[in-house]
Amino acid sequence: MTLDRLRFFAALLLTLLVATGRLAAQTVDEVKLDVLSALSTPLPITVIGPIMTRDVSVTPEDDGFRATLDDATLMGIFPFGDISLKLVPLDDDTYRISDLSLPLSLDFPGFAALSYTSMDLEGTWSATRRSYSDLRFAIQDLNVVPGTGDEGSLQIGTLSFDVLKEPDETDTESRFEITARDVSARGMMPDDLSVGEIQALLSANGEKPVDLYSVIRELIMVSGMRNGGSELEALGRSLLGNTYGVVALELAARDLDMADRDAPEDAYFRADTLEIGTRLTDVEPRRWGGADITMRLKSVSQADRLQDGVFSVEDAVIRVGGGELPVADMFEALQTLANAGRGRPVEVSTLLDGFAAFGRLGLSTEGQGVSVEVFDYIPATDDQPAKDDVTLFKTGFDRWALAMDLTGLNENQGKVTFGADLEGGTFTPGETFRERDLPHVNAWFPRELRLQSQTSNLNEAFLKKLFTDVYVRDLDEPVELLLPLALYASASVFEVSVGENVYETALFHLSNNGNYRFYPAKLFSVIPYEGQMHVTMRGIDKLNGYFAQVRLPEAVSVLTVLRNLARESETAAGTYQWDFARPDIERSEVVINGTTLRFPDVLDNLPILIGPLLAGAF
Repeated sequence: MTLDRLRFFAALLLTLLVATGRLAAQTVDEVKLDVLSALSTPLPITVIGPIMTRDVSVTPEDDGFRATLDDATLMGIFPFGDISLKLVPLDDDTYRISDLSLPLSLDFPGFAALSYTSMDLEGTWSATRRSYSDLRFAIQDLNVVPGTGDEGSLQIGTLSFDVLKEPDETDTESRFEITARDVSARGMMPDDLSVGEIQALLSANGEKPVDLYSVIRELIMVSGMRNGGSELEALGRSLLGNTYGVVALELAARDLDMADRDAPEDAYFRADTLEIGTRLTDVEPRRWGGADITMRLKSVSQADRLQDGVFSVEDAVIRVGGGELPVADMFEALQTLANAGRGRPVEVSTLLDGFAAFGRLGLSTEGQGVSVEVFDYIPATDDQPAKDDVTLFKTGFDRWALAMDLTGLNENQGKVTFGADLEGGTFTPGETFRERDLPHVNAWFPRELRLQSQTSNLNEAFLKKLFTDVYVRDLDEPVELLLPLALYASASVFEVSVGENVYETALFHLSNNGNYRFYPAKLFSVIPYEGQMHVTMRGIDKLNGYFAQVRLPEAVSVLTVLRNLARESETAAGTYQWDFARPDIERSEVVINGTTLRFPDVLDNLPILIGPLLAGAF
């Protein structure tokens, strides 16, 4: 016998010994006990659960065991019949699970009837954790008929659960995925629904291994309890006890179609793609380093009978994000608000710690190809029948972007940044659009709109100081807030920076930029700021013509005076420029292109204005 053959037979003998040892390491009674303990929770060893059974019979089979659950029921109520599965011991705690067998059709009287063509399960089960470390579970051609059969049906071509990544001490990431394909729900709700694919992926990477299968099982369990709220809170606190590098949830739906059963062509929502992504980073028990939620829509169209119109968008993204978030203080502030009005005064500083002490909070959206078509109705006449869904007008934009960010509130460097950008605006009148309204559309509908501003020096530390030990007894009438807010306004001066703002219509183009200081205490003044602003405008004569057409001589007069004060561009005919300045907030004057104009202060003249009114009242 050659050396290679000796090595081969030695390896074969070793493999047989290991396999025999594995099988011998677990007795029939031990396997039965492990199976029984794995049935009593949602997402049990059979995935569907919780399962109750009259008895569990275990017999050796090949390199493992066959476990049969006799007369199994779901939650002790809905009959399953016999369920069997194969278990191959890998060590004293884990099994390789496969060959799950359930009846192909199940009837739960008064609740639902379901059927499927095949079911596959394969994974590694831990008896101690009662959880799968890896799993592939799939049902083919699932059909669910709720109630007594007259409440519609739900069909799913493929429904699968996958534990994609097992956490361990060296790599704590875990990933859990649920996928449904060829989903159709008809007759179960006012709208019929069909989706080509729905996918949900949850992943986490923690300081300690994250068993997502167990987390989801516990969430399902406690959400159905009578005291589920407190149980969920306790579970949340235990999860927050871990420190996570990244927690992410991704949801995606493709080929989505939801339509009214009675009028599918008049009321519907359709989208080629709908994606929602949530990502948390540097998650600690009391603060999150970052949190971002992103929703993306592609090829969306929506019609509504009540709104009598169609909305569509080619591509849209919506984002909500934050950084350095004091989540523990935020939850405490939310609980304070939830308990308000129950005879418990609300401490304002607690709310400020939760809602005004973060590093960053932002909301933004951007996209392209958005349009709205609004329909009208023409009643019948002697000459023609009634017309429905006649286009009143159609409007839209080639591209848009909107964003607002609040930053630095946790460092007394509060800043608000706002931006808006609309391009390629169009307005097309329809058959029933009134001719006399077209001049207003031409004058004011934006072909292009761009707004950029930044407000800083919010002085939130002073605001928190004012509200120390201040309690509000009734949030519907928070009279306790009036004095602190008045003091805050009187002591605050906001720095405002304006970018190159643009407003363009069919008649005129207006742009401006500047920097100024806004004084809340001077809000009732004609101009409550000091600083400079540069303004450029073309089309002033066309706008004047519009004001004359709609009989607004006061507006014509104002525009004429402003044009007389303007500086006409040397390079672009018909373009006028103004440099506005208010150098001193205490002086009631403004400078326009070097000409000083003085104006009355509203508060100084308030007695003169309201005196005659009061005298007439008495």
